[in-house]
Amino acid sequence: MSTAIKIVLVDDHPLLRIGIKDYLDAIPNFEVVSDLTGGKALKEKVASLTLDVLVLDISMPDEDGFTIVEWLQKHHPKIPIVMYSMHNIERYYDYFQATHIMGYVLKSSDMQELVTAITKAVQGERYFDPKIIKSGVSYEYEENQVQFTAEEQKVLYHLATKKSNIEIAQELSISQQQLLQTRKTMLLKADVRNTTELLTFARKKNIIE
Repeated sequence: MSTAIKIVLVDDHPLLRIGIKDYLDAIPNFEVVSDLTGGKALKEKVASLTLDVLVLDISMPDEDGFTIVEWLQKHHPKIPIVMYSMHNIERYYDYFQATHIMGYVLKSSDMQELVTAITKAVQGERYFDPKIIKSGVSYEYEENQVQFTAEEQKVLYHLATKKSNIEIAQELSISQQQLLQTRKTMLLKADVRNTTELLTFARKKNIIE
């Protein structure tokens, strides 16, 4: 390939981010044009960046990967996204398969897996880490890393009052489709199966009373 693949990296861990950047920059025809600390920084800068692929972490303190993916697919749907995460969770895997993410690579895998995912993403091919598939997808889960956005917390508050989807959508001035997607995303984040479990989880984390 004659021109470099331009990569934007988003990860909140500085040492890890620097290490990934140095590794990718050493790959022929790879160039990390920007490395950012989180979703807010990405939202502020993405319109001014020239990139071929975005490498995105999931668990970040300001805005998590789920929220960023939803925003990007609405505002910048043509940007190929490769998720690069420590999480080997079945529901995460299913979610990113369904949202047409180009790749999902585990941080515990060899870095060459990330290189492969980036290369295939630029070529329009999807690549999911074989370690996920071969392991049958484990259920590792870190509850303390789950973050809900301000919008999601509003939905949780209304769910706790036992309002219908129609009532909640009207209260928040969003469509029922948007509401259903938000609810689905929250179930995935909390790794729970239904609204009752979601509300129990939210109360445990003192998000709602």
